[in-house]
Amino acid sequence: MSGISVHAIDVAKESVWSFNGGLPQWRHPKYSYQLSATFHPFPGYPHDISVVRETAKLVQELCPPIWDVEMYVADWEETGYTNAFSTVKDAYRDEEPTVGFVMFSGKRIPPHPGMTRHLVGHEYGHNVAYMLSKVWGDKNVHDQPWMKAYAKMRGLPKSSNHHGSGGNWHSSVREIFATDFRFAVCGLEKEYWPHLGVPKPDRVPAVADWWAKTLRELREYREGIRP
Repeated sequence: MSGISVHAIDVAKESVWSFNGGLPQWRHPKYSYQLSATFHPFPGYPHDISVVRETAKLVQELCPPIWDVEMYVADWEETGYTNAFSTVKDAYRDEEPTVGFVMFSGKRIPPHPGMTRHLVGHEYGHNVAYMLSKVWGDKNVHDQPWMKAYAKMRGLPKSSNHHGSGGNWHSSVREIFATDFRFAVCGLEKEYWPHLGVPKPDRVPAVADWWAKTLRELREYREGIRP
């Protein structure tokens, strides 16, 4: 049965350090092409791994994954300056497993546990989006063409269908989707809504109906009822 696992990263010990003075780079021990991260060699603080594990257990109970999702908690700050990021290794051949990933960046001051809980729900929400693309037959789970319909249901403009580059992260339907999952499905940190100008999901009645139907389809896929 698929599940979420949580792993600590000691960046100083587990990274590759080049002789030319480059920044340390951590690489996944098996899937380095799909998951790697570069870090600042500055003392940092990881997210509390016990909070990550506790919250991961909750989101797994609410929405079990259709493939394994590995969460990595680093103790130094990643050079992208995000709090965390998600990706997935899709199966290139039938015998290869699909695996989801979440990387939690260390910070220069200890992260608030509320932010940690938000991130677990939000980043797992991105993995749920990958899973839905698999269930709905998309050729590439990163493309997510159904996000256009989700944006329309959410009352968002067509311009919201982007990946959230600098300065417009808050208006990306993909980021709003992930936060909707954290809020509407997981009930985590509901006072924190980082999408300026976008109503919270509990103010849009269609959101609850959409998620009820979608969670049912995911469950049917896991149970083999849905092809």
